[in-house]
Amino acid sequence: MQLASEVANSGIRMEAESLKKQPWIARIDLKFQMEEDKTLMARSRHLGPLRIQRPFYPESKKLCQVILLHPPGGIAGGDDLDIRLEVDEHAQAQITTPGATKWYKCDGGNKSKQKLFFKVCSGAQLEWAPQDNIIFNGANVDNVQSVFLEKGSSFLFWDIVDLGTMGGERSFQAGCFKSRLDVFLEGDLLFAERTLIEGNSNYLKSAANLYGKKCFGLLLLVANQPINSVLWEKIKIFSAEEELCGVSQISDMALVARWMGNSPEVGRNWFYRLWQIIRPWYSGRDALRPRIWQT
Repeated sequence: MQLASEVANSGIRMEAESLKKQPWIARIDLKFQMEEDKTLMARSRHLGPLRIQRPFYPESKKLCQVILLHPPGGIAGGDDLDIRLEVDEHAQAQITTPGATKWYKCDGGNKSKQKLFFKVCSGAQLEWAPQDNIIFNGANVDNVQSVFLEKGSSFLFWDIVDLGTMGGERSFQAGCFKSRLDVFLEGDLLFAERTLIEGNSNYLKSAANLYGKKCFGLLLLVANQPINSVLWEKIKIFSAEEELCGVSQISDMALVARWMGNSPEVGRNWFYRLWQIIRPWYSGRDALRPRIWQT
């Protein structure tokens, strides 16, 4: 009886270990549509552990806020996530997350993959404002982001990266972080960003790159109207107040802001304060910090 029990327990442990090693394949496909002056979720399809909470309207019925959930709590080697968002004409959507996205150490040459595909139609608005990405030592990340904008749309995007673990040793000694962002306006490439950081590389220390900092972020805004001189002066004054950050115009209706430091919270707060300046201009409403960030 004791031998049979040991065999059974061994089988359970082996099965549990096998389940741990199974990668997550996850897909989510959302479409937002304006109907009678309210943005509704016209499509919500998912496969695997990607979910959303019910739509919220914390500001007005025109702006639909969705909190994107990944219940496993992190992205491990072999995991493959695909997120697709479409915002129909005149609809307005804001997407955020309940916490940081954690990219765990990969073993055996596996990669952790994520693919984002956004389409924003004419007169529509999309705000993609997740919390930060924590890249654990030994992670192997491949993140591909493609954005397709129609004329007259507005798009806000930010991304904050924290290289290291959440406690103890916070350096990025091994692994690879690879990210690609392409933004197209009316079919033409408006903005392209390529990031490739290998563990313990000179990129982490070089004065021309991360300068020894472990966190960095990017904010991109493509608006539906030209950036006026009064707004641009406010932005310049704001960005001059902080070191290791800056804002540049990439067209008469688009700007990009960059920040780096040692705390993702500092970066998120800096982007939020910049958002307070630019949001009334491109959306007609004040910036409201998502309540989920406070929990």
